[in-house]
Amino acid sequence: MINVKKIPIMVSVFIMILFFLGCSNERVSKQIDFDEFTKHLNKRIPELLNKYGVTGTAVALIHNGKVSWTEGYGLADKEKEIEVTPNTVFQAASISKAVTAWGVMKLVEEGKLDLDTPVENYLTRWHLPSSEYDVNGVTARRLLSHTAGISLHGFPGFNPEVPLPTLEESLSGKNSSGVEVRLIKEPGKEMDYSGGGYTLLSLIVEEVTGKLFEEYMQREILEPLGMANSGYKWTTDLQRLTAVGYNKDGEAWPNFLFSGKGCCNLYISAGSLAHFVAAALPGPNGEPIGRGVLTPETVELMYSPVAEIKGIFRLFGDSIGLGHILQNLPNGTRFIFHSGDNRGWHTVFGLMPEKRGGIVVLTNSDKGGIHLWVEIMCFWSNWINQSTPTLCRFLQGLFIGSLFFACVLCISFVLYAWRVVIQMRKGNRKWLWALPKKPVWRKILRIILHILLPTIFIVFWWMALHPILIELIPLTADWVALGVTLWVLASVITGIFSKAKS
Repeated sequence: MINVKKIPIMVSVFIMILFFLGCSNERVSKQIDFDEFTKHLNKRIPELLNKYGVTGTAVALIHNGKVSWTEGYGLADKEKEIEVTPNTVFQAASISKAVTAWGVMKLVEEGKLDLDTPVENYLTRWHLPSSEYDVNGVTARRLLSHTAGISLHGFPGFNPEVPLPTLEESLSGKNSSGVEVRLIKEPGKEMDYSGGGYTLLSLIVEEVTGKLFEEYMQREILEPLGMANSGYKWTTDLQRLTAVGYNKDGEAWPNFLFSGKGCCNLYISAGSLAHFVAAALPGPNGEPIGRGVLTPETVELMYSPVAEIKGIFRLFGDSIGLGHILQNLPNGTRFIFHSGDNRGWHTVFGLMPEKRGGIVVLTNSDKGGIHLWVEIMCFWSNWINQSTPTLCRFLQGLFIGSLFFACVLCISFVLYAWRVVIQMRKGNRKWLWALPKKPVWRKILRIILHILLPTIFIVFWWMALHPILIELIPLTADWVALGVTLWVLASVITGIFSKAKS
């Protein structure tokens, strides 16, 4: 027979096993070669799609300075059952900024734009509104590095059925955020991420070149770098290849569009974006950094720190360059990357110049998209460099910490519940209304404190806090919620069954 006194311990061990099953931190040996690594990805990525509930993804690897592997997984269109392929086009979202930076630096190399001249000198169609700060402090260098003090973090985008406002109208506040682009901080003082700043750069490119931004970028950057299936304009050719973006409930979003194309409107396949990443590395056959579009010196300038990253963005990197986020990994390797987040799309590219390698991950799903690309990117980083970026370590720590917290909550509830059962069997705890000597006002107060308030809290938890936790810790959010719910139940039990001698 089972010893009933050991039931709490047995239940606790069982819960621990449930928590830790399949939760080991997988690492890949540096000893496996590139082909073995891609085989391992082919096995793991479909599992990760299922693990995080992501609809589809495309992944590309740059190895020894060239695009060496590209693959698609999952679905580009659930309704039509179209699978993701290496040619599937995604919205790059804020990765657009990194490519835009190349276009701006091309103009700098040609002497058509100066990095440190006030951008007001180039503007005729629109001007920065008056501000308590000096608008002459807004330069191309500061716009590229998000240190210009410009407003407007980002845009949700317009429904494709709605006519797009002009670039000038978007800058003046007729955009999907409804916020005017203006100077709100002292230029050059600190980094403050601004999609509005890159919208302004789009206008500067048009002012300097006399051409539409998307046309200039296509001719001067995308085509010379061999970035087929890409463009800042959603053309008919790209539309045929574009995946559908899905929300957290797995429902299709419309393909939202943007007036400020330089900040977030690039459409691209994983292989094409990989060509962009490879262009920042020496090629296998002596191809120079920049591939003749930019000089190696200009590329290195883009990857040089301009300002330290502070606050929550510190999770993503140590410093900001020109259009790129920079981090020094523990063993001295530089990690240079940019991610992107539009509704229905979560994307990332990263490169390690010293390793002559890079990675691209594009997803078409709000649900789990970020966690998918983080896990794949960190998996690659561990393989190529035996170290991982700060964001990887943070999310791993968050996972372990939340797992431990949930485990403690559940196990302690089991112990608490068992203790209550023993107390009731011994007559030391009774139903609240069966205690005639306890004043009515104390009984009512007990009901308010132990039943009413905890019930209100748990409703708030499931409606407001739990969705946030799912974003941060999708694999453990339900376990944490279970632990919290059990302790609300414990409070109710305490309220209903009072100690007989209290």
